[in-house]
Amino acid sequence: MRLGRASEEINIGQVVRDLEPTLKPVECDEPRCRLTPNCELKRVLGEAMRAFTGVLDAYTLADIVADRRSVAKLLGIK
Repeated sequence: MRLGRASEEINIGQVVRDLEPTLKPVECDEPRCRLTPNCELKRVLGEAMRAFTGVLDAYTLADIVADRRSVAKLLGIK
């Protein structure tokens, strides 16, 4: 297993965005929810999702893999 870039250059937030087809926490339009005109859930969950990805944006793969040798051993990589 080899990375295409150095682990210090791989942003966790971007990885999540690239792997997830959508980060929409709720879908209110298809089918259209009757509560939409009076509901703040979509806005609140959108705010929470931005906070979630904002935290992930602060980290790289290097940040979350502290002991590379242990990880390599677990994956069967020499």
